[in-house]
Amino acid sequence: FDDPKVWKMSFKELQVITNDFSEEIGKGAFGVVYKGMLKNGEAVAVKKLDHYLANQRKQIESEEHLKNLEHKNIVQLIGYCEETIHVPRSHESKPGEYTLVDMTESLLCYEFLSNGSLEDKMWKANSPELDWKTRHTLIKGICEGLHYLHYGCLDAPIVHRDLKPANILLDDDMVPKLGDFGLSRIVPETQAHITAFAVGSSGYMAPETIGRREITPKADIYSLGVLILEVITGRSPPYIEYSGQCYVDKVREDRNQNSYVASRYPLLEESLHQQVDSWISIGLRCTEELPQRRPTIEHIIHFLEAESSSSLGPPDREVRMISFKEFEDITNKFSEKQLHGESIFGAVYEGTRVDGEEMIVIKLKEHRRPSETQFNLVVNGLRFEHKNILQLKGYCDETVEAASKRLLCYELLQNGSLDRKIFGDQSLTQHPWEERYRIIQDICKVLQYLHEECKDVHMGITAGDTLHRSTLN
Repeated sequence: FDDPKVWKMSFKELQVITNDFSEEIGKGAFGVVYKGMLKNGEAVAVKKLDHYLANQRKQIESEEHLKNLEHKNIVQLIGYCEETIHVPRSHESKPGEYTLVDMTESLLCYEFLSNGSLEDKMWKANSPELDWKTRHTLIKGICEGLHYLHYGCLDAPIVHRDLKPANILLDDDMVPKLGDFGLSRIVPETQAHITAFAVGSSGYMAPETIGRREITPKADIYSLGVLILEVITGRSPPYIEYSGQCYVDKVREDRNQNSYVASRYPLLEESLHQQVDSWISIGLRCTEELPQRRPTIEHIIHFLEAESSSSLGPPDREVRMISFKEFEDITNKFSEKQLHGESIFGAVYEGTRVDGEEMIVIKLKEHRRPSETQFNLVVNGLRFEHKNILQLKGYCDETVEAASKRLLCYELLQNGSLDRKIFGDQSLTQHPWEERYRIIQDICKVLQYLHEECKDVHMGITAGDTLHRSTLN
């Protein structure tokens, strides 16, 4: 701990600060936490590591990462103590006689967070119900703290390995801070670290951690997913289930009910229902069984930035979750007659809703689907708002008979694609140059919007991907 910002403290000093360790405020896997008070009146939390730990030095080193971390969503380390003291011990064979034995005391001193843990706020008796705005702010802060661990502080990611509500602490303003780094490890992003034992907390451990004892940043993403779902649903995973997979499946099943968000948040304004549903989708993506199917925390932060960007368009734009059954009705059960063509991501159908609105439906292929994060960014319905970008009308992300069903539906443009206008019977060459020049201008404008405002790359611009309304816009 050769760092001027982190004090080396004596055991005696910490005894005084904590009034001889008299006020216990928490207990973790590696020790007990006590409240203390510095001379300047600042409250602190002091963790006293258990003596029975096989290697206290290793635990100190695990938490040593904290000395380099400075972020509003990470618990701040103030000082530490690693000192050998002399403790009297009675003789078993000579009652009344004592000898002095050496004992190593290892302690860590952190900032004190007055609102306790997220676990207390969600589950402690008489705790007030958290509204969606508060829950969303908590999720955002947790994600930003994890992003800092994985990408923002060292050359290699710090994997926390024990993300759960008990290890998320809250300050006076309910700002969440990641704490308890006793299991954390620095792991190069390109390789997995294998441990002798699977460690973590039941309900939050990734399948690869349980089965193969792998430590990677994607294991943190799994724990984050369970945590996100817990914050949103107000239900915790059962302690007896290591990975919480049955819990995740139950959330997925409940979420497939169109009225789920409204029933969970009855007082929430309808314009925010889509935001809740999008975060449930992110939580489910994070808890995919295969690590490669989970997003990185960087992708999730990208989603957060897109969500809060002022260029995203009006919050009440209608993008709704549509059941697989309704998609079947719209496309006449995906009949050959309704088949419009093929895209790189799947079959394209024309369909008509009950209200007479015509639309295009893309039934995504399993092996050519966009990435999890791309899908999340598309279905939130808010990322792109431009008159020359095809508008998303709805989506489906459902499990039907153990098979994942993902579909997207867009507005139907009567003039079809540009390649049909160039090479079809109604050739674009029959239109005046001014008309063709305006189409080129519009394509350039929307590409500028993607590049400069959205910081995005299309990567597939062809005449077949350029569609037209009846007026050739």
